[in-house]
Amino acid sequence: MGQLFFSKKGMAKFLDDVRRIEQQIADCQSNIGEHSMTGGDAWHDNFSYENTRRELTLLNGRLKGFYEIRANSLVIDYPKTVNHIQLGCKVTFKLDGNEITYDIVGFGESDPENGKIAYNTPLSKSLILKKPGDCFRANIGGIERTLEILATEPIDG
Repeated sequence: MGQLFFSKKGMAKFLDDVRRIEQQIADCQSNIGEHSMTGGDAWHDNFSYENTRRELTLLNGRLKGFYEIRANSLVIDYPKTVNHIQLGCKVTFKLDGNEITYDIVGFGESDPENGKIAYNTPLSKSLILKKPGDCFRANIGGIERTLEILATEPIDG
């Protein structure tokens, strides 16, 4: 896993997600003892206990992944001015003649329906370092497309 770039807002949300998973694990751990005393004569007859153990295993796997992401993350400040497309900017471009605007955001912040794409998506990778006036072809969704950069400006991060 390479370096992952987060905005301050993106990292705050990510850390909230980590804390939520940690709390869910703590809740499961406290429930294990209670479930082991109810529901059957032996541990293998106890659905509540077995289900909680499975849930705990899944949560621990998720948390391990989150910790790996956190270990490879870097919080960056979005730029105050931009002269080319980069993480932390709004870009307006034409794609096959249709005008589209997206914010290029940090890891885990993609929300294309609301105009946000992460810097590490294929579309962002084709846009980064381009400047207004650049016209080029890029493979998007397996199709060669023509793009023209119309404008770029900083966004709040």
